[in-house]
Amino acid sequence: CLNDICSSVGDSDGDGDGGLEGSNSVRPLVHRQLDDVRKSLQTVAVTVFFLTLIITASRFGLDCFSVDGPILLHIPFLAALGVLPILEPLFIFMLEIFGTSRILAAICQHTTLSCLPEEQKQIVADDRWLVLRFALNVFHARFVSEVKRVHDQQIPSSELPTHQPWGYLFKSPFFHTVTNGQHVEIPPTNLCVLEKLGVTTALALIDDELVCEDHSTPQQLLVPSSHGLKLLDLCPTTVDGDDLYDDDEEIYGASRKRSSSVNSLSHAEDDSDSDRSNSLRPASSHVHLSNGAVRSLRRKFLDIRRRLAHKSDDSLRSQKESEIEVVRYDNEVQFEDPIWWKFLPSLKAIGLACLLVNTTKDDDEADVNIQNSGDSRELLDVASNALIPHICVSQKRDQLNLLAHCIGFSRDHRDIDCFSERRRMHIVSTHLLQNRLTIDAHALGLEEGRGRGLLRPDSTSVIVKDSRSGSHQLLTVGEASVVAELCGDSWQGENSTIMPLSQADRRSIIDASNNWKLADLDVAVFSYAPVPHTSEERIEKKNEIEAITLIDNRMAIDGETSVKDSGLDWTLVNNQIFLGMLGSSISPRKEVKSLLYDCDEAGVRFVYFSPRNMRRTKELASQMGIDVGWNCAISLRDLNEGEVDDHRMPSTYADWDVNAKLPHGINEVRRHLEDVDNVPLLVCLFTDVTSETTADMVRIFRLYGDTVTTVGLVHGTRNQNIFKSADLAIGIDLVENIFTRNSEGRNELLESDIKFASSIAANSCAFRVKGEPTIGQLPDIIAIGRASLAACYSGSVFVATGGLSLSMLVLFAPCSVSYCVPIVPPLGAVLYLLILLPCLGISMVFTDAEEESMHRVPPKNENNIVFSPQERRNLYIHMFVRSCLPSLGASVLYLIALGEIFIAMESSLTVKWTDCESNSWSDIIRCADVQDYNGQAREFASALMLGEVALCVTITSAGYLFRTRLFTSENLWRKNNIWTINLFFSLALVIIYLALSLNREAFDALPWYYYLLSLLWPFVCLGVGERLKVLECRREARADMLRRLQFETRLGMWSPK
Repeated sequence: CLNDICSSVGDSDGDGDGGLEGSNSVRPLVHRQLDDVRKSLQTVAVTVFFLTLIITASRFGLDCFSVDGPILLHIPFLAALGVLPILEPLFIFMLEIFGTSRILAAICQHTTLSCLPEEQKQIVADDRWLVLRFALNVFHARFVSEVKRVHDQQIPSSELPTHQPWGYLFKSPFFHTVTNGQHVEIPPTNLCVLEKLGVTTALALIDDELVCEDHSTPQQLLVPSSHGLKLLDLCPTTVDGDDLYDDDEEIYGASRKRSSSVNSLSHAEDDSDSDRSNSLRPASSHVHLSNGAVRSLRRKFLDIRRRLAHKSDDSLRSQKESEIEVVRYDNEVQFEDPIWWKFLPSLKAIGLACLLVNTTKDDDEADVNIQNSGDSRELLDVASNALIPHICVSQKRDQLNLLAHCIGFSRDHRDIDCFSERRRMHIVSTHLLQNRLTIDAHALGLEEGRGRGLLRPDSTSVIVKDSRSGSHQLLTVGEASVVAELCGDSWQGENSTIMPLSQADRRSIIDASNNWKLADLDVAVFSYAPVPHTSEERIEKKNEIEAITLIDNRMAIDGETSVKDSGLDWTLVNNQIFLGMLGSSISPRKEVKSLLYDCDEAGVRFVYFSPRNMRRTKELASQMGIDVGWNCAISLRDLNEGEVDDHRMPSTYADWDVNAKLPHGINEVRRHLEDVDNVPLLVCLFTDVTSETTADMVRIFRLYGDTVTTVGLVHGTRNQNIFKSADLAIGIDLVENIFTRNSEGRNELLESDIKFASSIAANSCAFRVKGEPTIGQLPDIIAIGRASLAACYSGSVFVATGGLSLSMLVLFAPCSVSYCVPIVPPLGAVLYLLILLPCLGISMVFTDAEEESMHRVPPKNENNIVFSPQERRNLYIHMFVRSCLPSLGASVLYLIALGEIFIAMESSLTVKWTDCESNSWSDIIRCADVQDYNGQAREFASALMLGEVALCVTITSAGYLFRTRLFTSENLWRKNNIWTINLFFSLALVIIYLALSLNREAFDALPWYYYLLSLLWPFVCLGVGERLKVLECRREARADMLRRLQFETRLGMWSPK
């Protein structure tokens, strides 16, 4: 496995776009929008430069080269400096660092904290500087590491690691408290995590282990009765069922079906959608509820689970016990038939077999013996005897314990204390083994797929001794075909009668088993037999528990095998009594059910890639909440012309792809998208997939504008090509849990080997986390990605508008009605551009998400569209209006300040100038003699003008925090306390700048209405900006409504009219 992983790393390292395919790679929408804004700002800068130069030259003529010439000549350059994209790239670089750091900090809090002890959780959770420390480490990974790579030419850049641990810079014990848990790695720049995570339009789950529970849940039980084979349905139990179903009792009761006889349906069609074969379908497929009822029941279930899951106890041990109780509640089952107790004599024997067979001893303590049937070869040698228990792993079926508890047996297994195991016998049928090895992977069920590659017995028999009577009993659980062949009678517990098991009954059992397997049910058949007294003595001679493997080497002829006894152990397992047959289905994880609902609300298309065929996947998809009606699934397995697919469901009822004329295979999907419609892009379920077809389908999604985030396992090479094909990939590491669950002391790997393999396989992943709970936290990760992207967008628009305000101020300067043109202080302009705007803009990155952010449909990343209709025009108009208002107000206030300060401080000049004898500021500014004035009044008035612009920009920054909500509708301190602190810092900076630029006499010279206007004008600008935001909200609401309509529709050319 490690060799395969290492050999495939070179392909992913050399990719230039984070492992993406170059032909299908489309730049993120944010990048193309930034390019458009940058080009527009360049055009504005050139325009403002020449306009300012022309206006200055036309107004002052040759006086530009006089004493005031150098002062006037720098005005055009200062006007262009405000909008030239010189400082913006550095600012955007810092926005990307803080936005990415915010995402990483959120992932750390969602994943890492769950892996830490309780006392360390509180330390990390209370750390308010987590984002800052992430930002420092991201800066190190983005800048310092890149500089080092440039100077270090010994190692090619493609061979350098693309991930940087976030605890690299910090060596303090506090920081190691976090990194010793599950650390979060810094994604490389070319993955564009910030730009893509917030606009994810498709979330693809590509592994069954992430979707399904670890064990099956009993669904149907088949027992012999006086009227044939009786079918008993099982359903999940509920907590406080009276309160839970008071409102929906009528709906819930109507959904139940009476148990029916299998004999009357033994010749039913194989189609699981047929009305005539509904008795052999899983129990959950009987329920037909309306969408409103289903959502109501789902909400009630989720509310109860949340209340149980969020109960806090005094110790970590009690918390774990409460979590165990929640799991037990989720998996408990009960019989639907109210008179199921009539079959208790049969059910007791089945429950006893479940507990005794499923309770195993340590294989190392058991003696191993192998016997053959139907073959005259000698026994295997000692090496082969040691190999058999190494590769033959008995299957642990938790559903058997659930069934036993449903029947009435206790959880602690006290009911079987009187039984002691004496011998365990496994039967391996070479005929069935060859069939499993030759069958296509898409035809396997979930449980069969998990056991693929392992030699598991086809049936397991256990001989137990009853301490009460001293008798021995043999109980068997196994495959239908194997156990049915071993049975000659059947136990009808309803009337306590043993009846012969006819060939027709045996065929009905096998047919029912095949139909259940087509519906992706795991089938287990139960039987028992009393052990003869002659065999009891031979069994009791050995003091230790003996484990025996019986190998059936007989080949099938015409579909049937002849019974042939060979050896004493084969005599024990033959002539058993049939008890019943259980069908169990694997349920989806509770995290997946809520994930699908959250994705639908957020406008993110949930896509599930299943390696199994349609018939096996349908029931699981229905339980997940995926629509299985029309245009719901596509098979990615190529079907040649004229070829019949046994798993395509050829009926006319609820057909998935025949009536809907959906494509079958990647090539047909491409032709369908080009020639027919876009229905393949609206489908949520793809079946019969492989790693190659999954990667091709992900590329198709991206080619048609979707931003795809794939979620898969990282302990194998099969997902690496899929991760490379997606925009973003999130790798989940479950390998430690899987080996802990399945190894049982054998086939163990070193922890270092597991980490090494997972890290290499996750080379193309943006994040790599551990544990199943991460699946349920994916909507929260997407939400923080949207919030970070929206905050960065608002910050960049604010900085661009603030720079444009300075350019407009400089442009309005030579257009002033005063003969004394204002001169923008260069030092103040530098402080404005380098300190004030960046501080406010970067602080906006920490704004929390709007309440409606996860209820909007994100736009698609179509290559030919940069802005949605009217978005570009509205953006530039709003930026222009917002930038002009502060400049206009400051220019007017400059006239008042110039006149009043000139009268107060330059009264001697008014005596010399005959045209300036009036004491009114309006007459002073129109005095022709003031044109050559360059004293303190001009400097102080210009400083006040720039301070007013800074004050307006600072106050109006509140309107940029939320793109589609008024700032008055939110608590600014709770949404962004860092911006609130920076707001007061910026106001203090403006005050300090004015205090250092002006003296006391200048402040005293200003009239009261100047202060009133200077304080009111910023709020006027803020109000105008909010009014423009209302218009933008209306446009965005219409655009979101259109995107929602496109997202929810599944109609195509062949859809029902």
